[in-house]
Amino acid sequence: MSDGLIPCPDCGKPLEVMKACGAIQYFCPHCNELKSGKRVRAAQAPQQDTPAAPDATPNQGG
Repeated sequence: MSDGLIPCPDCGKPLEVMKACGAIQYFCPHCNELKSGKRVRAAQAPQQDTPAAPDATPNQGG
């Protein structure tokens, strides 16, 4: 979102961000529950294709 609000991963409504003693909690007033920070961050991450696995063959430089 361009306005700086963090959307709820379940309903898409803006979350309330609560900070205390170095911890951050995300609360959705629409769902009426705390949301996992891991889920919130995962929902914010841009969707990318999974990168190909690196070649498992050892380097044979010599």
